[in-house]
Amino acid sequence: MTYTESQEENLAKKLLAVRDICGFTAEYLVRNLHHFDSQPEQFIIYNLSSNLNRSVKSIELELISRGLHCQDRPFCASSFENLSYLDVDLVALVKDYIAQKTQYKNKEKARKLIRQLHR
Repeated sequence: MTYTESQEENLAKKLLAVRDICGFTAEYLVRNLHHFDSQPEQFIIYNLSSNLNRSVKSIELELISRGLHCQDRPFCASSFENLSYLDVDLVALVKDYIAQKTQYKNKEKARKLIRQLHR
């Protein structure tokens, strides 16, 4: 199958957007890895991040083979503008997890403080 120049350009833009989304998500997960306490959780998050980074490199190699050099090119935030097709907002999911965990820790601290005051 041969592509016209505009189809090739459109495909490259879409591949670049996917690269940006995978890259941003991988960086976000690694940056928040310390919020996951258990080793199984950390292992899952780290593996997911590694797989996303592997996808980024594969996409970059494909783009290079198509003549678009994008290595070391920063990710573009506008790639996230039209993500209505995603079933899960991974960033929001991680934010909710961190917020719930923080809230739980704060409640535990308050309980400990109350126990100490009643002794």
